[in-house]
Amino acid sequence: MFALTEGLRGIALKYKPLNVFHCQLICNTFVRQLNQERRPTREGRDVFTSTFTRELENQLTRLRTTGGHTAEVLRKLLMTYCRRSHFWSDDSHVINDKIAVRLQEIVHEMTANQYAITDGIYSSLLEFYTNSQDLKSALEMRDKISKSFSIDSFKVINLATLLAKNNMIDESLAVIREHKNRSIGWQSTRSPRSPRLDIRINTNGNTFDDLTHKSINRLLNTLIDKRLDTKVIKNVFQMCIEMSD
Repeated sequence: MFALTEGLRGIALKYKPLNVFHCQLICNTFVRQLNQERRPTREGRDVFTSTFTRELENQLTRLRTTGGHTAEVLRKLLMTYCRRSHFWSDDSHVINDKIAVRLQEIVHEMTANQYAITDGIYSSLLEFYTNSQDLKSALEMRDKISKSFSIDSFKVINLATLLAKNNMIDESLAVIREHKNRSIGWQSTRSPRSPRLDIRINTNGNTFDDLTHKSINRLLNTLIDKRLDTKVIKNVFQMCIEMSD
C-alpha cells in the first residue's frame, strides 16, 4: 500500500506546477477512495432485495389495493433507490440502469396521482443521474430545484466533476461558484444534517463529512488530470471549503 501511495505521488508530480498541498491531498485520500467507493457495489445490488426496500414495496402494494394514500411510500422508495446508486464504480451502469427503470415508474405514478415533486426529490434525482453519468438529465434536475433550496454540497461537487470529465471546465467551475454564493444565504435556514453526513473527515486542517470529502477529492483529481493551473485548483478547493461548512 505504501508503494501504491508513493506511486500516486509520482504521478501527481508529473502535472507540474503542483505543490505538496495537492500531492498530500491526493495521496492521503486515495486509499480511502479505494476502500469506500467500491463498497457500494454490493450494497447497490442489494437495494432490490434488502428488507427495508421489500417492506416499502409491499407497503406500496397494500396501499394500492386498499386505495390508500401512497405519496409518502413512493417518496421513501425514490429516495432509497437514488441513494443506493453508484458513483462510477466498475458495474455502476448495470445497477444504475436497473434503478433508473424503477425510478421512472415511481415518478410516473407520482405524476399520475398528482403528488408534488418536491425540491428534495429533484435533489435526489440529481444525485442519481450524476452517479449514472447522465449529464443531460442531471442538469435538468438541477434546473428544476428552487434557488432557495439547500442542495447537499457533495451533490453539486459531483455534478461539477461530471462536467469537468466532459471537458466542460468553465461550466464546472461556474457550478461550484454559484453554489458557494447561494450557500451564504442558507446558513441560517439549513435543514438538519442528513445521517449520511455524520461521519467527519479531517483533511489538511479542514473537516468535511465523508461524502463531501470523497467528492472534493474526485473533483480535484479530475481538474489535475485536465491539467488546470494550480492556482485555479487551489481556488476551487477553497470554494469547496467555504460551501461545505
